[in-house]
Amino acid sequence: MRIILFFHVLGVILWMGTLFVVSRLLAEHAEHPTAGEALTRLEQRLFATIIHGGAAVVIATGILQVLEQPAFLRQGWLHAKLLLVLGMVVLDVRLYRRMQALHALPSGVTRAELIRLHGFTGLVLIGIVFLAVVRPF
Repeated sequence: MRIILFFHVLGVILWMGTLFVVSRLLAEHAEHPTAGEALTRLEQRLFATIIHGGAAVVIATGILQVLEQPAFLRQGWLHAKLLLVLGMVVLDVRLYRRMQALHALPSGVTRAELIRLHGFTGLVLIGIVFLAVVRPF
């Protein structure tokens, strides 16, 4: 169980950390559309490898943890956490689509929109960590 938890936490760090980095890179890219092809390739590569790879590890190890301890499914905090994780997946997809839109038409995406996505990601992450650690209900 501890090794699964280790990989779960590692996946969270990779997914969230890189999501924060890319959301800020995209915000800067939106503000300076002439940032260049290298930045575009970096953003795409980070999504394709670390962000989506980390998300896959988080989801897979989360499923393994529930299979190891099915009693978790009867605890309210896990239901709330899973709802927030679903919200995080939605934010991930939204940021990915905004990245594609920015690369296709730089004037179609604003820095403010990307900063809001960055902030929502942080708020949802705080909620997930709170529920996982405190388990309030």
